[in-house]
Amino acid sequence: MPSSFAIVFASLNIVAGVLTRTKKFIFRTVRRLPYIGKKIDAEVEKQCLEMEEKFHETTKGQSYLQKLPAEGMSEVKLLKRLMCYLYFF
Repeated sequence: MPSSFAIVFASLNIVAGVLTRTKKFIFRTVRRLPYIGKKIDAEVEKQCLEMEEKFHETTKGQSYLQKLPAEGMSEVKLLKRLMCYLYFF
């Protein structure tokens, strides 16, 4: 026979699941409204452009390999180059 705690916990869990699904449904539906959808898209686009600008500012002056060198690099030189990329930001 299940304990009363288990029964209460299970019923609360079911209610929480229903509330979560209901909230997700409402927010998903509201996001599909034309006015709100356009505002969200504009804000996402603005944030993407801002991130791209910050990235370009932080990597200004950094040179990247865009094609394979004629000769291979030693392991030490390769690790040093990778660390430069990793810690440049």
